[in-house]
Amino acid sequence: MKYLLKKVLFLLIIPITTFAQTSICISGDCENGSGRSKTSSNDAYSGEFKNGLFNGNGKMSYINGDVFEGQWQKGVAIKGSYFFSNGDKYFGEFEKMNLTGNGKMIYANNDVYQGSFLEGKANGHGTLIKNIGLKYTGNFTNNQYDGKGILTFANGNSYEGDFVNSLRKGKCIYRFKSGSVYEGDYYNDDFNGKGTYTFPDGSIYTGTWLNGKRSGKGVYKYKNGASYEGDFKNDLRDGQGKMWYETGNIYEGTWVAGKCNGQGKQTLKNGTVNQGTFRDNVFVGK
Repeated sequence: MKYLLKKVLFLLIIPITTFAQTSICISGDCENGSGRSKTSSNDAYSGEFKNGLFNGNGKMSYINGDVFEGQWQKGVAIKGSYFFSNGDKYFGEFEKMNLTGNGKMIYANNDVYQGSFLEGKANGHGTLIKNIGLKYTGNFTNNQYDGKGILTFANGNSYEGDFVNSLRKGKCIYRFKSGSVYEGDYYNDDFNGKGTYTFPDGSIYTGTWLNGKRSGKGVYKYKNGASYEGDFKNDLRDGQGKMWYETGNIYEGTWVAGKCNGQGKQTLKNGTVNQGTFRDNVFVGK
């Protein structure tokens, strides 16, 4: 997950060259008017001046190939477009020589971030769209997904919930393109804890999860009317549990790998009771 912001972290912390520095007037009125000047760093400015400072609309061409074009106030940029020499582009607000306020960053690889910036980093609400089809909308803290957000994957699945340092961690609603929906705990990049999973056919499992699989105590209600309550392991009925079949039969006892195995009690719809040992769903005797 941290990979998703690797590019953002690299670019947003690039320091903007100090705008308010000594400059030499090349032509025009560099005191109160329009003119061209060169800074002590050999960066070239053309635009409006006030009291000898860059003020109004102006363009700064930096010696490293970067270009800023926009609004200046008392020698510093406050809003405009910044074109990086590597092909990245920023459009938005500046404060104290940093990308601060609302802005949009378009990367050379076509990734796009739009939202709130603070001192050169994504902070606050924003949207990051990756060229590989990922889209995140939500809160950022220092370039990391942090707080509430929605992450949509290229395959159509989506995660809506809590993020910590760009990791999906906490409560969530995970929607699958197939129509399945999981709502519950999410840790270690998977379903872990308590949650409810609704299948496209209407079947529902509510209970505990371990590494994305039904494990522990739970209740599974099937579309056909059958239901199971008891222990699960690796997505299968395993341990002690009770099954109400759609036929009206009932089994209560030991399960292994999804089947009645061990000691149990079977009550048939006609009232017949089989109690004893079962092997692969078959009653073998007392």
